[in-house]
Amino acid sequence: MTTQSHWRTRTVLVYTAHKRSVIIDKMLRFVALVAIVTIAAANESTCGPTRPSPVRFCNVPDMGSCGNACCIADIDVAVSPDDVYKTTKAWLAKGGTDGSFTYVTGPNKAGEDPSDDLRPYNLTWQYIYQGTHTTTKGYVDTININIQKGEDGGSKLRIANLANIHGALGDNGQSYKTIHYILTAIYPTVMDGFKVVFGCKA
Repeated sequence: MTTQSHWRTRTVLVYTAHKRSVIIDKMLRFVALVAIVTIAAANESTCGPTRPSPVRFCNVPDMGSCGNACCIADIDVAVSPDDVYKTTKAWLAKGGTDGSFTYVTGPNKAGEDPSDDLRPYNLTWQYIYQGTHTTTKGYVDTININIQKGEDGGSKLRIANLANIHGALGDNGQSYKTIHYILTAIYPTVMDGFKVVFGCKA
């Protein structure tokens, strides 16, 4: 082999090795990007399909307490019903902490659009409203909330989570997790008073 042929062969090998290295680098970057997108898409308020769920606070499953799986919990908050309503509604309306929540408003198919505000009726209950939670996989649960007058100007906040899809006998802890997630996000300092009143092993 001549010196010129040897040089050409070496050049081709170096170029091929470099091209292969560039391709591998691009593939690794793509895999990393997919992994990042997957992690970002998995919202932190979802228990997931693994049974039992390894996610924190998904260890209180329900089995058909409301026909479907559900959970209802109360918590006393040392702020007025007006403040609790404004804070929780705003949190739901912005999507919660991880973007998986909504605040529900607007008329139904019959054209009815009841107010959240119960104060004109002179009741212990001051507000009643609704939201939703959507899991990473797309399951949607209904969140029903009401606020009563509490002691010393405070509030009693009740949150109920109901699995929407038909046949949801068990929830892998999702109903409890959703309520716990809402309360710890908004009122983390009062979780000692968190009390399950129905469903989720009440």
